[in-house]
Amino acid sequence: VAVSGNYAYVASQGILNGQPISPDTSFGSFTVISLGTPPYTGNPTILQTVQNSQTGPQANWLYHATGVSISGNYAYVTAFYGQRLTTIDISSPASPSVVASVHDTSNLADPNDVTTQGSYAYVANQVGTGGMQFTVLNISNPFVPTIVGEITDPTLVGAYRLRVSGNFAYVSGNGASSVAAIDISNPSVPRLAGAVTDARLNNVDGLAIDSTGRHLVATSPRLPAESGVTYPPYPLAGGPTNTGTVSVID
Repeated sequence: VAVSGNYAYVASQGILNGQPISPDTSFGSFTVISLGTPPYTGNPTILQTVQNSQTGPQANWLYHATGVSISGNYAYVTAFYGQRLTTIDISSPASPSVVASVHDTSNLADPNDVTTQGSYAYVANQVGTGGMQFTVLNISNPFVPTIVGEITDPTLVGAYRLRVSGNFAYVSGNGASSVAAIDISNPSVPRLAGAVTDARLNNVDGLAIDSTGRHLVATSPRLPAESGVTYPPYPLAGGPTNTGTVSVID
């Protein structure tokens, strides 16, 4: 979810591979929600939803929509299963329209999160060793986003969450138990500046920058020795207990 002005913009994944296809039938969507006016005492209202199409000229442009970032009058949405970054015109929040989509099976394989800053969009790709886990796109022309840089590194395996501050992008490596800092001072040539790897960052999934810009806050759902969740069925009462962690990184 991304918030801009009095609106929230939500990327919804829809049906997961290998999971039941009913009663839900969406293969991904993008929704605009009106939050009202400050102090937001009323109920949020859904204004419009754009569903993924499986056919036609915009097929799979929002397939398993996962991340969303707002830049001016446009929303940029990652389509995880579609291997895409899709541009949506939100100049009229009640009538969002899909205007462009970049498809790249190498540089946008499993795009999970996206953050925009200035004329660039930065994408974290949740792929393993050998894949491009971090991709930079020039979005100066929202109708023709262009891939201009990428990077892969063992500390970025399973790149999951992404935050940008100044000349650095911070990426949580879900499969590497790490958080990495990438120098983006030259967006066309991103380079790994440093990383921290720790068992307390096992399967790290959440990442935020504090208001001072000095600290990262990272969340992890379980320690390495603990078993993961099995689907199906979901663990109910009496199931395994996981030890989640919250880590602060300087």
